[in-house]
Amino acid sequence: MKTLPNPYEKYLLFLKLIKEDSVIYSDESIMIWYERYKKEYQLSSSIVRSFIRQLNDENILDIKSELLYSESTPGFDAKQDIDFTVSAILQLNQDKLDNKIIEISDLYYQNELNKNGFSFPNIIQSKEIEDGNAIYRVKYQKQGCRIYINNFLLAKPNFNSENELVFNYLYNNPNRPVSIKEIEEKCLNSKVHKPLKSIVQNLGFGGELKKVFINVSNQGILFRNPIFRKDLDELNIKELKFGNK
Repeated sequence: MKTLPNPYEKYLLFLKLIKEDSVIYSDESIMIWYERYKKEYQLSSSIVRSFIRQLNDENILDIKSELLYSESTPGFDAKQDIDFTVSAILQLNQDKLDNKIIEISDLYYQNELNKNGFSFPNIIQSKEIEDGNAIYRVKYQKQGCRIYINNFLLAKPNFNSENELVFNYLYNNPNRPVSIKEIEEKCLNSKVHKPLKSIVQNLGFGGELKKVFINVSNQGILFRNPIFRKDLDELNIKELKFGNK
């Protein structure tokens, strides 16, 4: 059976691209080139233009100017695209853009969950994280491949091993469900050779540590980080014990 594409995939990609461009430009005004989006990301000019119009209607960005093809423009080819926009200068509202990315990300990942037929009992919704209120935080020191919870050394997976690659991917994608398909395609570029539950155990997340930081099934995994007091309260855990504590 052919898998239907995620309807939010291209929109989320576009939102992230203009967010990245705004960081590169270090300004709220950015210039985008439609040909680049078409060649590098398979987003046609007409699709990009529709996204921009939608964001403009929601006051997330303002279209400051557009450069359009005409029949006298070198390289003009009416057969290539129904939309002949070459570039546009956009002024972004960063706060609204960030909120939009969160909104579409939630819709995208929920669609992925439904499509892959699995769910987790305690999926963490996107939220603002106030770092000062965190009780426990996993930190990953890439040099030396050291995994810490606060200042406690939890594990040292071998560099470039399946355990290390999977954890590194989860560390960079916390608080959302990650399917085994995503791990295989975007992290390992190959099939997972051991059950995800075994990888979790090998990384030192057993007992209450697993209960607090990890949800895992045969189909996917969710890594929570950081952990707040209310997270512990919901699990009826007063505190975590490390080592011989």
